Amino acid sequence: MFFSKNLRYIREEKYKITQGALAEILGVSRSALSAYEDGRAEPRILLLIKIAQYFAVSIDEMVNVNFAEAEQAYVTRIEQLNKYITAHQIKINRVQTEHSTPKDYLELVPQKATAGYTQGFANPEYLNTLPKYKIPFLSKGKIYRAFEIDGDSMLPLQSGAIVIGEKIANWDDLTSGQTCVVVSKHEGIVLKKVYKRLFDYGKLLLKSENISYRPYEIEATEILELWKFVAHISHCFPTDAPDIEDIKFAFDRIEFQLNQTRLNLLGQASNELKE
Repeated sequence: MFFSKNLRYIREEKYKITQGALAEILGVSRSALSAYEDGRAEPRILLLIKIAQYFAVSIDEMVNVNFAEAEQAYVTRIEQLNKYITAHQIKINRVQTEHSTPKDYLELVPQKATAGYTQGFANPEYLNTLPKYKIPFLSKGKIYRAFEIDGDSMLPLQSGAIVIGEKIANWDDLTSGQTCVVVSKHEGIVLKKVYKRLFDYGKLLLKSENISYRPYEIEATEILELWKFVAHISHCFPTDAPDIEDIKFAFDRIEFQLNQTRLNLLGQASNELKE
């Protein structure tokens, strides 16, 4: 438990308030507050709630998270993120090759080639092995690439559909909620709606059109490439009607999450009563 260390850390380092001033705000003696910070005593639950509310943190964080270590990890992550945000281009896309300039054709990354793409996408020799096509309706002066999608996470687009993406070279060009082909270090290639949480969390939120798939976050520093959706080619006529099984699965997932939250709250209440 980190309560005593956290109390001293957040008071001195974050809020820069004296023991006497905080003790007066909390309605306790300075000696009592000193005992809490030294770990010689623990506050009652009502006082613990008051402390957490004053510092705008949860009781769980106050007790179980080492603020000093978490702060250092956060600072390190933000420093890494700033290298991406302040750069003119996303990190890996700064590699200049003949394939990073506009041309009158685009490369297609078929499903069977997706595994190697995260390693070879900046390598001209690898890109030369990909099939190339000319699409007449695309705007001039921009960089495009086509990807064959796999799975049903982006219904109504079916597995096997070809998605054409326009290269996003910097974070400012990404509009939150935009559908993009996301190429990342560990997730590979996925087609998702992308929501920016860069400055608040240093992450992107990826969401599927298929409601049976749960949204998830990814570190911005994991991103290798982003391609804005501009068109698709498919042998199936898309339909907006969700599958009834997908709806049922989504409701089951939500019900499970609500039950887990309820159990956690009951457990916390039980622990507080015991104290």
